[in-house]
Amino acid sequence: MFSKQNKSNIYDEIKRKVSIQDVVTKLGISLTKNGTSYQGDCPSGHPSSNHKCFSIPEKENYFHCFSCGASGDIIALVELTNNSDHKSAIAWINSNFSLGLDLTNFKITPKTQEEINNEQILSKRNIVLSGVIEIGKDMLYNSVEAKPALDYLVNDRKYDPEILKKTEWIYLPKQSDLINELVKRYPDMLKILNETGVVFFNGAFGDNFRLAFPYRNKEGHITGLVKRYESSVGHKYIDKEGKEQFARYDSTFGLKKDDLFGLHSIKGDTVLIVEGYPDALYLREAGINNIIAIGQGVISKKHIDGLISNRISNVIISFDNDEFGPKNSMDAVNKILKQSNIQVYVIDPKEYGSHKDPDEYFRANGIDGLKKLLNEKTIHGVKFIVNHLAENYDKKNDLEKREIKEKILDTLSQINDTELIESIRRESKLLFAETKTELLKLIKNRKGNNEEWKFNQQREIGIVPFIDSATNDYAYYDFHNDKLSQGVKLGVLEGILKDYELPIPENYKVFSVLFNPKKMENKFDDEAKEFNLFTPTEYMFYGKNNQNISLQNNCPYINALLTNLIPVDSERDHFINWLSTAFNTREKLRTAWLFKGGQGSGKNLFFDKVIVPLFGKRHTSVVDDDRLQSDFNAYMMNKLMIAFNEVANEENKVKRSVKSKIKAIITDTQIIINQKNVKTFEIENCANVMFFSNEVVPVLIEYDDRRFNVVETGGKLGEVQLFKTDPQLFINKLSEELDKFAQYLVNYDYSIVKTDVVLSNTAKRNIQEMSMNKYELFAQKLIAKDWEWFESNKPEKTFDINLLSSDQSLIEKNDLDLGKIEVHKAVRTFKALFHDYHISPTKLTQLLKNKGIEKKDGGKDKDGNRWFYYQI
Repeated sequence: MFSKQNKSNIYDEIKRKVSIQDVVTKLGISLTKNGTSYQGDCPSGHPSSNHKCFSIPEKENYFHCFSCGASGDIIALVELTNNSDHKSAIAWINSNFSLGLDLTNFKITPKTQEEINNEQILSKRNIVLSGVIEIGKDMLYNSVEAKPALDYLVNDRKYDPEILKKTEWIYLPKQSDLINELVKRYPDMLKILNETGVVFFNGAFGDNFRLAFPYRNKEGHITGLVKRYESSVGHKYIDKEGKEQFARYDSTFGLKKDDLFGLHSIKGDTVLIVEGYPDALYLREAGINNIIAIGQGVISKKHIDGLISNRISNVIISFDNDEFGPKNSMDAVNKILKQSNIQVYVIDPKEYGSHKDPDEYFRANGIDGLKKLLNEKTIHGVKFIVNHLAENYDKKNDLEKREIKEKILDTLSQINDTELIESIRRESKLLFAETKTELLKLIKNRKGNNEEWKFNQQREIGIVPFIDSATNDYAYYDFHNDKLSQGVKLGVLEGILKDYELPIPENYKVFSVLFNPKKMENKFDDEAKEFNLFTPTEYMFYGKNNQNISLQNNCPYINALLTNLIPVDSERDHFINWLSTAFNTREKLRTAWLFKGGQGSGKNLFFDKVIVPLFGKRHTSVVDDDRLQSDFNAYMMNKLMIAFNEVANEENKVKRSVKSKIKAIITDTQIIINQKNVKTFEIENCANVMFFSNEVVPVLIEYDDRRFNVVETGGKLGEVQLFKTDPQLFINKLSEELDKFAQYLVNYDYSIVKTDVVLSNTAKRNIQEMSMNKYELFAQKLIAKDWEWFESNKPEKTFDINLLSSDQSLIEKNDLDLGKIEVHKAVRTFKALFHDYHISPTKLTQLLKNKGIEKKDGGKDKDGNRWFYYQI
């Protein structure tokens, strides 16, 4: 339904359509077949003593190097050989194999340090265990000591030797012998063994199991070994209660079974799931394609997620014919139906007759007999559940019958196939006396009561309807376009749901709509009954790692843009701390940045190409001066970063009218939203703020301001060499460097305390002085005892008739140093500086008092006259 291609789809397409052998050929790597793998020199170019350090298993889509430790999938091989980054490797595969993948918006999410460490451990383990597999396969068929183990597989388990050789069954020698053989065959392995340790060769029962096979994750990497005792009896041990017990299976320490066994080898959209790992291992080579194993018969959400990611459309459950098999089969059917759109089929365990599992049935009836059973006895999972629950239905009491029918209706409510439902109704007359219409109505009502089922369906398709608790209006959220539609009429909403073939709820869920940038997980919080408007960008999921990123070396284009915007190093460092804090915490900071400079310096380019993708298009906004001055401010809603662009107004009255508005925008945690034709309401103010302007006084800044950082930008970006060489390349590179820049911000040791400290520089002081009226300016210069300012602004003529006094003396440096300014001298200085010849001592005293400067009585002078001064 949707053409949008996401990252997982791209990886899936590459895995599905390209084999590592094809990539080896295309890259020109020379390898030689050796047993069940292809070996040669590592394409990274390092020396190898035996020219066999690099290996690719015959049937797997991954490689490993025993010498340098490199390992990985197809993409990693291209990276290693071409010395390219991850994204370039994907582009190379896309181009060379004509996959037609749309990589326009493809982004790489850097791994956290924890993920990197885990991958390195898994990689080293995979390299060592791959060597173990090579040795073990060779020994199983060619060594005398392995003969009892091989005899068990061939004689006891009745495995065909030729089919067995195609499997990954191995002989596992004693640990000390195994290590010696590893180092002998792969001298380069010693380093990795020392780093990895060897304790994981053993398991809970020590070094007593001589048969084993690898457990691989969905990528094909070996996570550990499953070990089998070489007899049907098992290894004897004494349990905690002192009783004699026998263990047939063991595993190496650290073995992870998150993925279904054999999932890495699946090709196609249909899988057969059995319980036993050996069954899947052997039967796959015997001719049963796409067989995987679950282990103990209990399917998990991780298992189902793995099936979905592998694009599995059909699952056939074939669990063991024992007391647990039928129940486990029913549980698996219900779980898969509830959590996916996968069609589920079942082989009723009793179809195996006297045989325990598919493996025993195969040994008794051969591969053709097993294939025949799988083809003829597979039934829909829902039918299997109905048949199993309905056994001896006529002998149940009324309560038991009611319970059985309820369970069956619950299962039927998970499917939309009316033909299947009708088939079950006709075959189950004892269960259903209802007509087709009546049964469908019963199921519909059951679905109506199953809100979880409906909500999961809606989420899966991507259209989720609900009621907004604030307005009681209907709304729906479109996951694919990240769009919330509110105030939707019920008829329109139901039409949309029908168009997407979604069930129409009888009772719509109620959610309060809010914006919470601290919460990056589910949009819908069922427990809190909240819908979160915040959509995190992929960069916000980056975790700290040990990458040492230099802006100059790793992000030269972003660095060039930042350097032009903020030429002073210390000021640029202060801005990066502020930006890193805002990005990592998504907190409302109490300071803002004013970028003041001519057009073309790159202010808007920085916001569009760096800030917007980092914080999200929906959570950023550019607001012009008209909207800032307007009474309406809906632009503040659901925003993390706002740029007020080309802020300018020559009328001080207008500037002063928006002064309080700007103060609220920068510092208030709550803000009143005023929209046209909508009643005002209050929201949390999450927006951090920048101002861009080329005006002399874009905004009014108080002398004691603690909100604004002001920087004077550099010249035109066109004069910067990197931009001048190729402007379009420069712009493209900004986007390409975002991955590294985001990681730089995440790794940055930011200080939220420092964000409260504002820059004090010439650019800010100039705006502060021009923001004051003459009284404020005069008072501030007195308080600051700024003799340099008084001296530089002193009128050239000593005598001015407008001063109306024969005493022409003005404020001197000594007056400021003493902190006592004679009142009349202050008045004369004010008149001389501002040409305000109407100011009186009384008025000036009152105005200065408002600024904290008090008039003091100086007593009598030498002539007996009283004099007064201002104390500063």
